[in-house]
Amino acid sequence: MTKPINFNLLQLAEHYHTHDMYGASVAYFASAENGLPALPADVCHISCHELLLIHKGTAHTTLHGMPTFLQPGDLLVLAPTRPIECRLQKESVCEGLLLDNATYTAARLRIDDYKTSLQGVPQTAHRVYHLTSEQADLLSGLFKQIRLTIRSPHTYENEMLTSLVHYVLLFLNGLSTREHHPIPDPRHKGNIFKIFMHLATKHFREKRQIQYYADKLCISTTYLSRVVKEISGNTVGEHLAHLTFNEACTLLADSDKTVGEIAYLLSFNDPPAFTHFFKQRTGISPAEYRKRHR
Repeated sequence: MTKPINFNLLQLAEHYHTHDMYGASVAYFASAENGLPALPADVCHISCHELLLIHKGTAHTTLHGMPTFLQPGDLLVLAPTRPIECRLQKESVCEGLLLDNATYTAARLRIDDYKTSLQGVPQTAHRVYHLTSEQADLLSGLFKQIRLTIRSPHTYENEMLTSLVHYVLLFLNGLSTREHHPIPDPRHKGNIFKIFMHLATKHFREKRQIQYYADKLCISTTYLSRVVKEISGNTVGEHLAHLTFNEACTLLADSDKTVGEIAYLLSFNDPPAFTHFFKQRTGISPAEYRKRHR
């Protein structure tokens, strides 16, 4: 069995193509035009803390074996050594911080200056925060101030960065009692179904295998089947077949494409396979259906 890979801060920063690093303790990263690269499939853990703020698009995340869906304004806080799988949409816009454990812990324990306990800030568990637009803007401003400090060498750069990281954790501490949603996110089943239907509507002509949609959602085929059936009363296959049948009826009635062309467009192996599929649902052939609906 292949041993799972554990990415440290420097490896993760290199993977994210960022040069905004202070030693091996703090790094700022942001998505490029083509999005943030997903972690390799064999990377199951990270050995640093990661804060990921979503500005645009969505991320499909599996944490503690349960799916969670991040939307604009959501902040994902990842702790070291915990199992993690996260996949962002290619067009997603995001930014965040990577913090080594020593820097994170030092900032978290700086309570003497502020007389404030940061026990609400995650140390060993993943968390998701749902921010308002104002909160997201404020946090983004702190992230960018950290980036500016990294890019502007200063005699007290280390102290400045430690203070800025502490401000970020103070911000999170203020959210923890009201805005923190422990994983699993109770919305996840409804979101799974919504995203599945969006993907199915977009890809049913070429993709009618449940494995394709489960992979897109970062969940098992068994779990996807159960959620879709529970939410809608129909199976994944029934939804895909319904979309395919409706498209076939539309093409037969409103286009001049031949039955063979329609079969090819809908990714059937050959026209007889398409005819068999169609007759199962109507009792007549595609050609007969076309005659009746022209």
